[in-house]
Amino acid sequence: MYDRRPAVPARIRELSPNMRCSFSSNVCCVSSPRRLLLLHLISRSKRIYLKISRNVIRISKTTVMKDGNAIFLHLEAEATHYAAMNLPSLPVPKVLDFWEEADGSGKLIMEYMPGEWLQRVWKRISDGQKLTVLRILRGYFDDMRALLQPFDEGWIGSVSRGPTTDFSRLAKIFSDFPQTKARITTGTFPHFPSSEISMLRSQRDCSSCALKCQTLIE
Repeated sequence: MYDRRPAVPARIRELSPNMRCSFSSNVCCVSSPRRLLLLHLISRSKRIYLKISRNVIRISKTTVMKDGNAIFLHLEAEATHYAAMNLPSLPVPKVLDFWEEADGSGKLIMEYMPGEWLQRVWKRISDGQKLTVLRILRGYFDDMRALLQPFDEGWIGSVSRGPTTDFSRLAKIFSDFPQTKARITTGTFPHFPSSEISMLRSQRDCSSCALKCQTLIE
């Protein structure tokens, strides 16, 4: 249990509003030696996750890079760094660097976390192992629930006191898809079930629907 309200880490407080300040103060320039080396690593890297809303590539044995929407990546960097600083029991990757490109895209450099997806191994592990996994996850959730807000009670937003994203407008577009609409309304980025993907492909106005989504996101 946490007996005091945790302070926001200094590195998070120092992040500038335009998201151009890095977690590492010595690599705030894209032309720095470290980032020039990064360009070389990217050219030799391997994608480890399918490109849906963002691209994740492994640039070294211990490091990955996420490429996507700068706003979302910035929030992820803040939240991940805050969790690592205040929840030592939680296995979260270390945030190494973040910056925004001139075109508005973001780059997030993080520690690579080895392991297998739980959904891939769940069917082949024993009932005892499943129970152990559930107990471990329960412990993680208990720790996160015990973590107090860094600001006044009742605040809803990022750990740097930034605004929260209202997905309710986007949910209206997917009113015909209950599962996706429910996820969007609760603030999770849409993941489309196969049944809903088939329905979208069969619709003539699929392209206009995607255009509306992009307009709302921007």
